[in-house]
Amino acid sequence: MASVGPILLVEDNPDHAELTTDAIRQGKTANPCAWVEDAEAGLDYLYCRGAYADRQPGHPALVLLDLRLPGMDGLDMLERVRQDDQFTAVPIVILTTSSQEAEMVRAYSHGANSYVVKPVAFDEFQETVRKLKGYWVLVNRTPGERGAVG
Repeated sequence: MASVGPILLVEDNPDHAELTTDAIRQGKTANPCAWVEDAEAGLDYLYCRGAYADRQPGHPALVLLDLRLPGMDGLDMLERVRQDDQFTAVPIVILTTSSQEAEMVRAYSHGANSYVVKPVAFDEFQETVRKLKGYWVLVNRTPGERGAVG
């Protein structure tokens, strides 16, 4: 069973954020969606600091990260998160309007687990989220739990 931790959406465009959260809801995922508008707020959310100091500690089940953000860009946030061992098991999906191959290569080289170009069909997006959540739960089980998977 996939984690019911939140899905963290880091997206500066309110219209894109609304479409994404609608897709998550329509996919009937048990995960709540937490939306922040920039990479600094995303880091604050992950580390339970600033405006998120009172947030219950715990890692998101998934991070959906736009590349083009005000201030720190998505690749910088991705790099910082991947440098911290406590977040290695958190899947990060780049969800961006950029279809430039160079940005895609940089995202994967910085540790992105998937790269989805917006606009994306709801069905395709929901399937990507479902597969990544299930995959990461399976991969990140302890060795004793792995034997129990049929």
